[in-house]
Amino acid sequence: MTQNSQDGSHDELSKHHAKTIWKLVDAKCYQLKEAVSAARIPFVLTLIWAFVWFAAIYNHEFSYTTELLKRVELAQMKAEDIGHWRALNSISLKRYYPELFADSIYSQMQKVFEQRDSIDAIAAKNDTAKVSAETLNRMAKNILDTLEGLLIRQQVESWKINLPFLELPVTCFDYGVIGHMGLTLLMLWFCYASRRENRAIRSFVDITDIRGQSPLFPKRYVLNPEQNFLEPEHYSYAYQSVAHRFMFFVSTKSSPMIWATIGLILLPTLVATWHWYTDFRDLITLPGLGYQANVRVLIETPIFFILIFFTLKTLRLAINTGVILNGWYLADLDVWGKQWNESTTNYARPVVIYRDYQRAEQDD
Repeated sequence: MTQNSQDGSHDELSKHHAKTIWKLVDAKCYQLKEAVSAARIPFVLTLIWAFVWFAAIYNHEFSYTTELLKRVELAQMKAEDIGHWRALNSISLKRYYPELFADSIYSQMQKVFEQRDSIDAIAAKNDTAKVSAETLNRMAKNILDTLEGLLIRQQVESWKINLPFLELPVTCFDYGVIGHMGLTLLMLWFCYASRRENRAIRSFVDITDIRGQSPLFPKRYVLNPEQNFLEPEHYSYAYQSVAHRFMFFVSTKSSPMIWATIGLILLPTLVATWHWYTDFRDLITLPGLGYQANVRVLIETPIFFILIFFTLKTLRLAINTGVILNGWYLADLDVWGKQWNESTTNYARPVVIYRDYQRAEQDD
């Protein structure tokens, strides 16, 4: 009876121990899920901030308003030689109308085009009895002046932007400092969230023995189970529980996704680089900007390089997490999933990952 009692107590203790281990696995899975979810928030906010910033720069550099205003200003300069009404007709207005203009000035632009058409009709008839060349030029000059004023007002309105999440109106010129500072703070948040995600997955499994290969994209490495008291079924269960939460997955069979991952993380910094370039360009090509332009560039330059540092660090963490996740997937598919057996105690052993061939085998 004593032996039977001891055996029964041992069985109960083993069952209790197994339940405790499974509870620990569930707790670690929950922590990993929370870390992955938390990393998505700054990532999305960073992309939104970058998109608004990109729209502001694009609107300033390449908008239809900017292009048409340049044409009107050029026509004003030509008017001294060819006359205002000929200069007015040299502008391809219908190419930009009516998509260009806001509703608030739509009616005014309609009058401008009607006046321009009336001048065209008079000029076509060459009816000098009704109107002289001087009158034609004076009417055309008034139209050009009105059009230039409307375009300038439209351009100034388009420069005004509401900062994402803050509803604080600024101009696109203020984004030089505000944009860099805001994006750097968001990227810092994203970097810390990515590090938390990376450490959470490495608390389960981690890469060892890359043997002088690239630390970012090793072709062969050993995936080591970090908890030496967990069995293959624990690691297989944990992978199935958390894998769907991850956004980035790095394998040789998903090269487009690797470049998409790199592009998405670098995109905000590329937008910041574009703005930094335009500020330096204007500083060199437009010396009359004043000391404010110099101060703006001096402030945003160190912030810009801090942004680059955190971006590259975040990219490295994201790639490392994706490589580990891919190795975990292969280990579960080829090794640990096949070793699932709750009736025996068989602790998980390291697995050799061949990333090029997308297969795994038990490490001897």
